[in-house]
Amino acid sequence: MKINLILKWSIQAVKKNSEQSVFNANSSKSGVSSEKEVKNLGPINVNTASYLDIRERGFSVNLAQRIIYFRELNGGISNWLQLDSMYGFGAKTIEKLQTKLTLKTVTTTPQKFSLNETNENLWYAMGLSRKEVKAILEYENQNGKLTSLTTLETLLSSEKMIEIKNHIK
Repeated sequence: MKINLILKWSIQAVKKNSEQSVFNANSSKSGVSSEKEVKNLGPINVNTASYLDIRERGFSVNLAQRIIYFRELNGGISNWLQLDSMYGFGAKTIEKLQTKLTLKTVTTTPQKFSLNETNENLWYAMGLSRKEVKAILEYENQNGKLTSLTTLETLLSSEKMIEIKNHIK
């Protein structure tokens, strides 16, 4: 729980600071480094890269968060095709990843998240579809945060529940 909160706070702090400094440096509203800056950065290991490292290589806030969450959930990334099941990671995105990031296996203990720690990008990192994530977010907008797996089971198929139960405390 402590590690998850630290990760969450770190991502939020880095996200806020990096977007503010990039905005100031580039006078751009996009929050992404200019193409010249992105091209000058060398590849970095996806399994050890920080949120900021990934953002500086031209990836969006959402994709950077999903990479970090996926890596934490699964104890690292051992194959680029693992990301294929995640929303937003089609062939073009994976191809871009391969040019900007390296893949050196680093095995860590997979993290588990409690239902009250989940968010849109974490659900995507667990392999949920856009439709499934939308159903969860709509439920939470109407009823508040999910508090039990029983409620989650009413929103997802039994097959999907089997897939994600290992990621939830």
